[in-house]
Amino acid sequence: MVHGSRAGPRSRYWIGRARVGRAWAAFIGIVGDNASHSHHAIQGFSGRRVFVQDGAQEARVGDGFVLPPDFAHRATAADEAAFLYVDPDTLAGRAIALRLRDSVWALAPAEAVAFRAIVQDAITAGDDAGPADALADLLGAPREQASRADPRIASLIERISTSHDLPDDAGAAAASVGLSESRLVHLFSHEVGVPWRTFLLWTKLRRAIEAVAAGATLTAAAHVGGFADSAHFSRTCRVMFGISPHAMTRGLAFR
Repeated sequence: MVHGSRAGPRSRYWIGRARVGRAWAAFIGIVGDNASHSHHAIQGFSGRRVFVQDGAQEARVGDGFVLPPDFAHRATAADEAAFLYVDPDTLAGRAIALRLRDSVWALAPAEAVAFRAIVQDAITAGDDAGPADALADLLGAPREQASRADPRIASLIERISTSHDLPDDAGAAAASVGLSESRLVHLFSHEVGVPWRTFLLWTKLRRAIEAVAAGATLTAAAHVGGFADSAHFSRTCRVMFGISPHAMTRGLAFR
């Protein structure tokens, strides 16, 4: 957090409210741990005098920004800020990445207000809201629509959502709903808008992060999420969000 300057964050911990979805994560609060880093997710953020510095040390201050995937940066805010992370391998994520074309998108004041509303809705909505789709619409990024009609895919998602064990073997998961592995991979992406492997990764992250937030050790949380060990969980978290699970969850209230 910064107060009228470009100093580094006051705390290494993020403090506020957050939610992890099928292939996105949303946060509203005080920005913490934030040295220069890069991660695979598309990142958007808005607030009062938000600040972004890219890997070439070019600094910008504004109402909000959207950054392409794998973009080296650090980001802070003068006050409470809204953040959204979107997996670039989803239908909406690919559309947003094409719209950005590896460049930073500066949000106009009205866009920044709309962006915060998207993040707020993502955190408070009772269902698995679609903030990635809403961000794509805000940026005018044309995208394909997922059909979400096949009952076999719906059944598989329901089973994953309620089961303690995740079906890492795509072939076994496909067979359980009467599909071949190749057909499952194609149908899942078409129906859900998220590739099968991407969906599993975010499901693991969501379970493990929620376990840490509930007081579990990193080792226990990694087990809950289905990661090989705590190092695998921490490494994945940094790749997707640029921060450690401990720094992310210590001061956050998760839905």
